[in-house]
Amino acid sequence: MRIGVDARFNRSPGVERYYNALIKNLLLIDKRNEYVVYYPSLEHLVHNRIDQKNVNSIVLSAHVYSFHEQFLLAYRIRKDRIDVFHATNSWVTPIFCPCPLVVTIHDMCPKTHPELIKRRARTYSKFMLPYAVWAADKILTVSEYSKKEIVKFYPQAEQKIWVTYNGVDPVFREAKNHDEIEATKKSYGIEGEYILSIGAIMKHKNILGLISAYKQLPSSLKSRYMLVIIGRKIPDHDEIFNEVLKAIGGETIQLIQFVRQSDLPFLYSGATAFVFPSKQEGFGIPLVEAMASGLPIISSNCTVMPEICGDAAIYFSPESLDSMKNAIERILTDKDLREKLSNIGFERSKQFSWNISARKTLNIYEEAYKQK
Repeated sequence: MRIGVDARFNRSPGVERYYNALIKNLLLIDKRNEYVVYYPSLEHLVHNRIDQKNVNSIVLSAHVYSFHEQFLLAYRIRKDRIDVFHATNSWVTPIFCPCPLVVTIHDMCPKTHPELIKRRARTYSKFMLPYAVWAADKILTVSEYSKKEIVKFYPQAEQKIWVTYNGVDPVFREAKNHDEIEATKKSYGIEGEYILSIGAIMKHKNILGLISAYKQLPSSLKSRYMLVIIGRKIPDHDEIFNEVLKAIGGETIQLIQFVRQSDLPFLYSGATAFVFPSKQEGFGIPLVEAMASGLPIISSNCTVMPEICGDAAIYFSPESLDSMKNAIERILTDKDLREKLSNIGFERSKQFSWNISARKTLNIYEEAYKQK
């Protein structure tokens, strides 16, 4: 088979990490099939490409949500003689796909929380999401929660939808050298103890709520534990980004927009706890990375979060600042609870494997190809 994989959508860090990890692990387990990977720019290609005999990396530069994108995608799929094409985000599903189509639908945010999406993307998704469900030969999604949501809105998807959980890189589970942790912290200007949160600066990630809850903590806790937020500015989300910058003010809060992937495991390991305040997720990769790093989890109690974390977290309502503040305070003042959640989470993280996800995805490619 010649398998085409779309690695162009870079407006969501979660989607980007999904397809990069999936491609990496597919190529580790599959030396038989040929892969053609489409990147949005030369910079992305150089940064992410994998040099292997059975993979060809191609720049396919077209503005997302455009007619140009659709015609260029169809042209390249045909020109490159693709047998199965994987649209790794349903929002950019090719309309004129000339081969069997596998589509990943990460969540139903356009349906459940349309107010969280910018107008242009919301308008585009009104057409593209039902089209993706109709056109796909196979649908992948990343959690049972997302599967239920998809089937609720599109019952016809039930017969062709498969859950393939996201995984976690084994490097997060490896023991870290104390000196390396401290050196990494220092390189990002982090001093002392801290609680960590990771998520793109978008409205539904609820970073503003987290900042407000943190500010309500007792002064003794704020002086001991700073809040470190790793999250980059997302195109078309300038307003919320500026609000976050304004809210940080002079508090012991640090926003880091860009972190090298190789540094991320050390920043997890250096933290005391991990906070995930999001109001809407299809999976939540940082939750699994935090559990694999042995961090106690403080998470919102909605959408997919309880499915991913189970008993490895204490939960709060993302709509209640008091609930969030109390959960953070409880973790920071109870060492025994931190250790308990750390142990539970580390074991739970072993359920999430990119190798398993890649093998399931490859099987689905093969099934789609047989339907050709």
